Formats: sequence, structure tokens, C-alpha cells
Amino acid sequence: MFDEKRLQFLIDLSSYKPLYVFIRLSIITAVSILLIHVSQFLADEPPFHDKLPPLAFIIAAVAFNSIMELNLLLMRIINKTERFRWNIYLQAISVIALSLVLIFIWFQIAQSVFVDENILDHTTTQIVLITGLLILVIHLLIIIITNLVKEWMNNRKQIDELKQAKLISDYNSLKDRLNPHFMFNNLSVLKSMIRFSPQEAETFTQNFTNVYRYVLKSHDEKTVGLQEELRFIESYIALHKERIGEGLQVVINVDDAALQRAIPPMSLQLLVENAIKHNIANKQHPLKIEIVADRQNLSVKNNRNHKASTYSTNMGLKTLQSQYKLIADEQILIESQPEFFKVTLPLL
Repeated sequence: MFDEKRLQFLIDLSSYKPLYVFIRLSIITAVSILLIHVSQFLADEPPFHDKLPPLAFIIAAVAFNSIMELNLLLMRIINKTERFRWNIYLQAISVIALSLVLIFIWFQIAQSVFVDENILDHTTTQIVLITGLLILVIHLLIIIITNLVKEWMNNRKQIDELKQAKLISDYNSLKDRLNPHFMFNNLSVLKSMIRFSPQEAETFTQNFTNVYRYVLKSHDEKTVGLQEELRFIESYIALHKERIGEGLQVVINVDDAALQRAIPPMSLQLLVENAIKHNIANKQHPLKIEIVADRQNLSVKNNRNHKASTYSTNMGLKTLQSQYKLIADEQILIESQPEFFKVTLPLL
């Protein structure tokens, strides 16, 4: 909606950075001198160099710059007061009042310097005064708009920072999450295996260890290599297969080129967990999950056989969408059909 570079220049132009002070003073000085020449031309009076000494131009330049600079200082003081910073009427009245006082003072100085008590009777002076007041009003609007825009940009920046902080919080929560039931179920399975099948229990324990080692390792990572994520998901699926058996069927088909790409950690775990959580998975109604990846995208697709008692807020997928937006400004694709559910993730 706005060109932020131009807005930033406008904001900086009212600052006290040396470069912008020089630019501001140069512009005001040039405008004041030009205004005198234009006013003289419109008044159809003799050229200024025949009537006024160079001191007239110096006084005009100093007068204009002092009015502008003191207005800026006044606005800066007002904006530092939380109570008045949004009071536009107070700002307008303050600037106009200060400007009128300064104009009166400078006219008194001009009368003293040029020993001319009727200086306001000159057509040129009247044109300079009217045009100067018009410039003052424009300057007032610029100051107020600049301050409002600056406040808007700061507020928007704060909102963006808060949004990003929330996304990071959601992102870390997503990485931290492994359904507590997953741990309890697997500990129960492990207990049974230790008693009846010690050898298989050893393999199960290794997969269990691999899963939680990966969770701890990837905690502070924004992305992980797809190859590493696949090794993790294989251990994760193996744990579920020990409990579900033939009710869970997983096919992984990944191009070699895709293995060099990356995804946010725990992304596959979220999608596989959702499929298991929301669908019946038994020998009579197997849950079939297909993980496919090429160089650009990875998709997780499962057949649908909904559990009647499952409730979902879709927060996992929403967080994953926010996660991709935060990390790479990418969108995930969700396809929900009566026969299947599919999520496609861009590879990073």
C-alpha cells in the first residue's frame, strides 16, 4: 500500500542526522530565496538586487529555517509525551501558534535592520507572508502525516514481531510434540516384548531410542535434511507397526535428488501421526500411507477410514502452514477427498 523507502526518507528528513539536517536546511534556504524572487516578480516591483541588500536574503533564509526547525523540535517534544502524541488538534494549534510568534519576531527584526516601519505595506512582503503561511500549512501537514506514518510503521513492525514470535512459539511447540499416549503405548508394548520376545524387544528399544534422540537433536533446528527425517520416520513407523501390525502399511518412494533437500523437523511425524490418529488401522481395514518425494515436493497420502470418535481442531496442519510461511514463505497443499487425504510439502 505504501512505498516504505520513500516513507522512510520522509521520516529521516525530519530527523537530526547530519545528512538530513543539511538536506532540510538546503531545501528551505532555496525555497525562501526563490519565494522572494517570485513574490517580487508577481508584485511587479523593481528587482530585489536594486532595492534590497544581500542581507535581506540571509534574514529570509534564517527566518524560514528557524520556523521550520523550531516546529520540528516542538513536534518532537509533543510526540515524546504519551498523553498528547495522538492529539492532532493540539499539534496543529501548537505549530501554528509558534509559527505566528516567530513570524512576528522576524518581521520586527526586518523592520529594525532596514529601518522600515511600513514593511508590511509592500506588495512583495504581503505575497511572501501569504505564500509563507501556505508553505507553513503544508509543512504542518507533512510533519503530522510523517509522525502518524512513523507511528504506523512502528506499530506494524511490533505486530509483525509479535506474529513472528507466536509463529516461532508454535513452531517450537510443533517440534516438541510427541503424543504422550505414543510414549505410554510403546512402553506397554516394550514391557510385553521384554517378557515374551527379548530379541525383538532389543530392536524395539533401539527404534524407541532413535525416535527420542532425533526429537532432542532437532529441537533447535529450523530445517533438517530429508534423508535424516526419513530415517527418523522409519523408526517411528516401526514402533507403530509393533502395536498395529498388518493394520499399518507404509510405502516410501523418494527420488535420490530429493534426499539432498530439507524440510522442517517433525513434519513427517505430524502427518503420519494424523493419519494414524484419525483413521481405523487394523487387519480388516488397513491404513495405507504413501510417502513420495521428487526434487521439488514431498507428499504424504493415506486412505480414509475415519474413526467415529476422533475430534480434530486441525491445529497441527495450521501450525505446519505457519511454520512454512515463517521459514521459507511457502505454502503447503492439502487435498481432502472422500477416498484419501493428502498433504504436499515443498522441499527446501
